[in-house]
Amino acid sequence: MSEKRRSEESGDFFSSFMFGEKRERSIKQEEAEESPALDEQEPQSGTDFFQIFMQIDDIMDSLKELKPVIKEFSPILDYFKQKLK
Repeated sequence: MSEKRRSEESGDFFSSFMFGEKRERSIKQEEAEESPALDEQEPQSGTDFFQIFMQIDDIMDSLKELKPVIKEFSPILDYFKQKLK
């Protein structure tokens, strides 16, 4: 029922489905969403350092696991370097 009402308001169902609602309505909705009450706004502290350190730790662990693989392939890479010179 609500789809039928929306399609009647915005034209036809296919146009609203393929191209979305008219821009005027979406702009009004965005303005309403952009200005929530001050109580609802979360303080924006910036970066989450704990998350950054966890990602750095994951990268370091991955590099430690890949180090033996790189050592195995280093003679092959050296061979190709010599051939290219």
